[in-house]
Order: sequence, then structure tokens, then C-alpha cells
Amino acid sequence: MMNPKQVDNALSCFETIHTLQAQNTANMAKRLNFLYRATFLGFALVIGALFFLILVMSTQMKHMSQVSSIMNTHFTQMNKDMDAMLLAMARMDRDVDSMSAIVRRMDSMNQSVAHMSGDMHTIYAHMGVMEEDIKGLASSVSEMRESFRIMDAQMGMMTRDVQHMSKPMQMFNQFMPWAPFSPMR
Repeated sequence: MMNPKQVDNALSCFETIHTLQAQNTANMAKRLNFLYRATFLGFALVIGALFFLILVMSTQMKHMSQVSSIMNTHFTQMNKDMDAMLLAMARMDRDVDSMSAIVRRMDSMNQSVAHMSGDMHTIYAHMGVMEEDIKGLASSVSEMRESFRIMDAQMGMMTRDVQHMSKPMQMFNQFMPWAPFSPMR
């Protein structure tokens, strides 16, 4: 059998173990209670945030609907603009394709202009000759003008001389009956 001292020791150890276990259970209950409270508080905060989010979304839903409608209108207009741009790009592609024919025509025009340049130099040389001829003609006209001036002066002097020399005849014609018909009068 067992000795009473050993039984007391065993009971004392059992009581110590039981006390420790009760303290551990109490500590665990406190910790679980703290965790439950923290979890409940966190859950309440999450539910509050969700409620606030739903409240904000429900108050802004009309505005969001208007903004969505405006965005749809803008996207529709953008689609129309993109279609117009695609048509313009297709037109530009066609126009750029026709540019090769224009470039060929410009090349042929450049060749024609090169030939024209030689012709223009020839015309310019002929114009120089014509200018010299015109200067000579102007000089001749000037000489003719001077000759006409001199001739006019000489004709005036001849007219005075004829008038002077015909004075005696004019006096004689006054005595003639046919004097009124005389050309010298």
C-alpha cells in the first residue's frame, strides 16, 4: 500500500496541477474573450464601412448614371469621329496613290522647262539684238527729227525769200483786172 505521506504529496501535486490547469483555462477564456471582442469589433467596423460605402454609392448612383450617360454620348461621338477619320485616311491613301502620277507629270514638266530654258536663252539673245536694232532705230529717228527741224527752218526761210521776191510781182498784179484770182495774193 501507499504511504499517507505519498498520498498527501500526490494530492498536493494533483491540487497544484488542478490549480495550474484552472488558471490556464481562465487565461485561455480571457484570451478567447479578448479575441471574440476584437473580432466582433473588427467585424462591426467592416460592416460599418460596407454600410457607409453602400450609403455613398446609393447617394451617388444618380450622378454615376448621368456620368455614364455622358460617357456613352462621348464614346458614340468618338466612334463617329473615328469613322470620319478612317474615311479621311482612306481618301488620303487614294490621294497619295495618285501622287505618283503627279510626280511623273512634274518630272516631264521639269524636262520641258529644261528645254524651255534653252529656248528662253535664245529668245533673250534675240531680244538683245532687237534692243540694239531699236537703239539704232531710235538714233535714226532722232537724226530724222533733227533733219526735219533743219528742213522746216529752211522751208521757213525759203517761204520768206519767196514772199520777199514776189513783192514786186504782187504790186504789178494789183493793176491787173484778173488780180483777185491770182494765187500769189
